[in-house]
Amino acid sequence: KFDILPFGLPHDGALEGLEAIELSQKPLPYRPYSLIGWQGESLFRYFLAFLISILGPTISTVKFGSTIFSLFTLPAFYLLAKKMFPKDKYLIFSSLFFLSISGWHIVMGKTVWRVITFPFFECLLLVFWLHFLKRPKLKTAIFSAVFLALTLNTYNAARVIPLLLIVWSLILFLHKKLTI
Repeated sequence: KFDILPFGLPHDGALEGLEAIELSQKPLPYRPYSLIGWQGESLFRYFLAFLISILGPTISTVKFGSTIFSLFTLPAFYLLAKKMFPKDKYLIFSSLFFLSISGWHIVMGKTVWRVITFPFFECLLLVFWLHFLKRPKLKTAIFSAVFLALTLNTYNAARVIPLLLIVWSLILFLHKKLTI
């Protein structure tokens, strides 16, 4: 029932689709924000424009675009949970299960809201950032930076992520200093 549940598109999803159709017809150089001020970040729309150029401008194509991010967030979240709790398989799989059945995740994945891109890129950012904290290498720093940049291009709420990473790093640094 992919094409009928939920019926049609909400206004946000429809606007995302319309701008993506326009981008697929008249590709522009990448801009992190839409030319139309109230539409915000444009990474998701460029992804939809790519899909539309391949599959055509249909509601199913646009829904498929957000569903892809919804589905791919699950393995990204698994990697993050595994990185955070390497010895607790029960916690890893139960948290993955609850994410996969959460109403928010399902609804955002089927209603074409660009916010569905945020957890996908955020999970990958945190995987590489946590890896970098344990074993600092240039390669993981670069991947962390790339996923941070992509995360910032997903949704307005992502703007707080750099501040949270700085605070978290500072807490970890101070904790290490105090325990040595």
